[in-house]
Amino acid sequence: MTDERDEKSVRITLQFRSRDAMVYDLRGSGGPLTLRVTGRGEDDGAPTEWRIEASTSSAPDVVVSEVGPTRADALRAVGRSWNERRAVSA
Repeated sequence: MTDERDEKSVRITLQFRSRDAMVYDLRGSGGPLTLRVTGRGEDDGAPTEWRIEASTSSAPDVVVSEVGPTRADALRAVGRSWNERRAVSA
């Protein structure tokens, strides 16, 4: 018997550094998703702004990109934009 939580879960299938970003390939019930996470800020300190780009391999020309003061804020903004884009195309 499969746990419903397992069916809806999202898993990181690959993660790697690419120049100035961390890239995460995810897989869930909706298919594959790639997140590219980049911190921006002053040269001598921690990032003061985070940018996250989300794309799928099935539509690589469709990219949602948002920024936020923290990674969590940027990720929430990407989620909202992704859902808005899905609602428009449905």
